[in-house]
Amino acid sequence: MYRGFFKRLFDIVFSLIGILLSLIIFLIVAPIIKLTDNGPIFYTAPRLGKKGKIFKMYKFRSMYVNAPDIRNADGSTYNGKSDPRVTKIGKFMRSTSIDELPQLLNVLKGDMSLIGPRAHLTTNYKGYDLLSQEQKKRLEVRPGITGYNQAYFRNSVTAEEKIKNDNYYVEHLSFWMDIKVLFKTVATVLKRKNVFVEQKIGIGKRLLIIGASILQVPAIKKAKELGFYVGVIDYNPNAVGIPLADEFFNVSTIDIDGVVSVAEKFKPSGIMTLATDMPMRSVATACKKLGLPGISMETAIKSTDKGEMIKAFVENGVEHPWFFIIDNEEELKAVFNKINYPCIMKPTDSSGSRGVQLINNQTELLDAYNYSKEYSKKGRVIVEEYMVGSEVSVEIIVTDETVHILQVTDKLTTGAPHFVEMGHSQPSKLSIEDLNKIKDLATRAVKAVGITNGPAHVEIMLTKEGPKMVELGARMGGDCITTHLVPLSTGIDMVKEVIMLACGLKTDLTPKAQMGSAIRFFNTKSGVIQDINGAEEAEKIQGVKEISFTKSVGDKVGEIKGSTDRVGFVIAQAHTAEEAINICEKATNAINIVVN
Repeated sequence: MYRGFFKRLFDIVFSLIGILLSLIIFLIVAPIIKLTDNGPIFYTAPRLGKKGKIFKMYKFRSMYVNAPDIRNADGSTYNGKSDPRVTKIGKFMRSTSIDELPQLLNVLKGDMSLIGPRAHLTTNYKGYDLLSQEQKKRLEVRPGITGYNQAYFRNSVTAEEKIKNDNYYVEHLSFWMDIKVLFKTVATVLKRKNVFVEQKIGIGKRLLIIGASILQVPAIKKAKELGFYVGVIDYNPNAVGIPLADEFFNVSTIDIDGVVSVAEKFKPSGIMTLATDMPMRSVATACKKLGLPGISMETAIKSTDKGEMIKAFVENGVEHPWFFIIDNEEELKAVFNKINYPCIMKPTDSSGSRGVQLINNQTELLDAYNYSKEYSKKGRVIVEEYMVGSEVSVEIIVTDETVHILQVTDKLTTGAPHFVEMGHSQPSKLSIEDLNKIKDLATRAVKAVGITNGPAHVEIMLTKEGPKMVELGARMGGDCITTHLVPLSTGIDMVKEVIMLACGLKTDLTPKAQMGSAIRFFNTKSGVIQDINGAEEAEKIQGVKEISFTKSVGDKVGEIKGSTDRVGFVIAQAHTAEEAINICEKATNAINIVVN
């Protein structure tokens, strides 16, 4: 009696009441949805109804217009917490289930019920008669706005488990079952439980991160989110990432024997480091010792020593600038008359633009050598062609020798004499033809140094002769390029995928968005910081994702000669790279850093 008559009666009465009560919510959210990107207010999609009848389901639109349709491995809809396809109002509507309210119209029409199995997709649907008995069972009743699945599990179970839960509901459908589901739905929505799918794939696994500085914090946080037991290694007992990890080992990241010893005791499922070069040799040695995925020592050397790197480029026909590797002053004097000016000098084993110097003529050569040599642990420098053009970086993940290019990043630097990076934006605004040449060069460069599994950050200069290599690292790029900009522009969580790769787990490198992202660093005069104001107002600017300061009131600031001399940055996201850059500049202009 309840299933055949009263359930439908209740649906009609309460959907009418619900529609009347939700009108005020419609009047509030509808204009916000429209103003977000001038797209439609409602989202409609075909769904399977009772006995396999296809109907058009209504929802408030929560994604940007033309957002790509992304699926999980089991075919279910991707629904990550940081999904860049979802608008700000969309995230709120999803967390409160307000986006489901238009389905009351479906209930009134008879397409749906207030309570029932989840309305399933029509993907690969070829007819009711071709469905299995298990699939048919859930279609014996109308799908519901809420139901046993939605109330008790929401988005925390796989597609296969959802079918089983739907069938359990159908088999036990009763007035009291619907009452229990209704009350559980209210509790789940109020607690905002299981709104997003965040699989704890790291449970029972251990990850060892080499380093605990601010550079490693994104990896530590992501690993913990995924359920890993995280150990960190750092020579600094006060490193900011230590409190975020489960276990700390006070060992230098470049102490290869020390790192191997820790790894043997910790017994990790994977070993990694983010955005820094020198620990790569420790990572390579430890991975080989424990039989874990990673690069070889030969690759670690070629990707951290600029001299060995450019030799690998020469051997493999990878386009590069002319160069001279200098070990001492005598060798420098021997090539005095072979050097063309202007040229660049930099230490072979440093990073972060430290020790990089533009040399305009021969009289500057010796002073530049003494400057660059100070930043080299071995006292070795490289003199190379001063390339003029557009500089980019290519963000890469290599899996089983297959090179996956995730994004190409445009760069902004201080220019001569130190060329410190002051901004990045994605995707690159270069032509398709130039981008194809850049991607080809990046792929060949990665293969030249021997990266077969792992991330790569490849820096390239597009000159009038074509693209030429600057350098590369067998790790993720720094400056928030891969930790922030790549996820914002592509939807690919690069930190997560590198963790997965390090542990020998399956990666998902499918782009989930086509957006623009940018970062701009503050450029201040030299002196002592007296005050920083305007940040709170800048954070309110539409599209600003993060504002961070690396120095505070009372700190000294000087000429920007390296990345550590910068004061802070703004990160933004928009539909295009140009829009994201404009948002960054608007935010930086709104912030006043007083320096005396």
